[in-house]
Amino acid sequence: PPSNDPPVSLKRQGNAVNSVCTSTCSAGYFVSAGDSERTCTAGGGGGDPSSSAFSGNDVACTLCGAGTYKADESTSASCTPCPDNTNTDTGSVFTADVFCLGLAGYTGSGSTVTPCAKGTWKSASPSSVLCTACIEGKYKAATTQLTDTCDDCVAGKYNVNSGSAAVSACAGCGTGTYSTVLASQVESNCQTCPDNSNSPAASDALIDCLADAGYTGSGGSVAVCGAGAYKAASASLA
Repeated sequence: PPSNDPPVSLKRQGNAVNSVCTSTCSAGYFVSAGDSERTCTAGGGGGDPSSSAFSGNDVACTLCGAGTYKADESTSASCTPCPDNTNTDTGSVFTADVFCLGLAGYTGSGSTVTPCAKGTWKSASPSSVLCTACIEGKYKAATTQLTDTCDDCVAGKYNVNSGSAAVSACAGCGTGTYSTVLASQVESNCQTCPDNSNSPAASDALIDCLADAGYTGSGGSVAVCGAGAYKAASASLA
């Protein structure tokens, strides 16, 4: 009689001549060879199925390959492709779309896979893990990032929050301060201008600290106006 060894399952309908036996493959397997329906061509003597003869050949079942799955026991000769932007991992019998895991830049599994949002990234593939947030001091305005390509806040700015999705998350140092630090994560990196000088917001260098009225120069070279001279302009070199 036809094979009945897992993952093949035999649905016997009798051993009488012209009776039909149907063989199916378990979930996660597809029919790769043989005949799913086989007709009895000679009945078993005394009801002994071992002496029966059947048309065709035994069914062979093969595991669904990478990127596919099969959810039910059936006679199907193929498996279902995983949803877009997913793939299966190794070492499992793929019996549902939850085995289809997100590619790099995507999170989740099966029909719930979504792109990594702005301000996040994911390099693991295939994997259902969550996307990783850009660290403080950085941001990313694009979705579906495969690696940590988060952009730095420029010198003169800082960002205390992770997962930022726009450059506007980078706050400028206040007036009278400056910072030379790229991707600054704290406001304390904003340094106070030397005495008798001031700077505009988001200044990125000491030379942005310009002399107050009555003083001349910038940064570390600010000096009081000399005898017989004056300066009315504030926050300027001259």
